[in-house]
Amino acid sequence: LKYSLFEDEQDAYLTFFMDEVLSFGKSKTNDLSSFLTNWLEKRGKLSIALSENSEAIRLLTIHKSKGLEFPVVMHPFADYKDESTGNSIWVYADDEKLKPLDRLRISTTEKLTETPFATNYEHEKSLGAMDMFNMLYVALTRPVNRLYISGKLKKENAKDQSASTAIQFVFEHLTTVEPTAL
Repeated sequence: LKYSLFEDEQDAYLTFFMDEVLSFGKSKTNDLSSFLTNWLEKRGKLSIALSENSEAIRLLTIHKSKGLEFPVVMHPFADYKDESTGNSIWVYADDEKLKPLDRLRISTTEKLTETPFATNYEHEKSLGAMDMFNMLYVALTRPVNRLYISGKLKKENAKDQSASTAIQFVFEHLTTVEPTAL
C-alpha cells in the first residue's frame, strides 16, 4: 500500500493504523463503533514492528536485553536502590506467644534488626541486593563498543557509606572511571 499524505514519506504510525483498520474490516464487524471499541481495548498492546537491521534506537528494559549485545548502550537512572526495604515477607512464628499464628506477615524495615526476625530481614535484604547487582550486571555487559551510565551519586557525608545504589557500586569498584559533572 503506497499513499502520499505526507509528501514523499510514508508515516510508520499511519501505515500501522491503516493496516489495523484493514485487518479489523476483514475479520470483524465492519462498523466504526466496533472498530473504536476494539481499538480502545487493544491500544496498550499494539506496537510497530521495526526491522532488526534498521538504524533505529532500541529502547529495552534490562530484563528484555538479556542475551543481547549492542554497539552502544545508554543506561540512564542507574541510581536505583535495593527495593527490599518496605516489602512484606512471611516468617514462621517461633516465639511461644506467637505459636497459634504459625506464620506472620511482617514489613521489612531496619527496625527488624533488633527483633527475633533479624535473620529474615538480612536474608531479604541480601536477596534485594542480589537482584540489584544482577540487573546491573546485565546492563553493563550488553555494550560492545560504548557504555554511557548516569545517575545521582551519594553525597560524601551520607550516613551509610555502603554502595546503596547501582551507580554508587560502579564508581566504588571501577577505579579507572571518574564521575563527571555535566
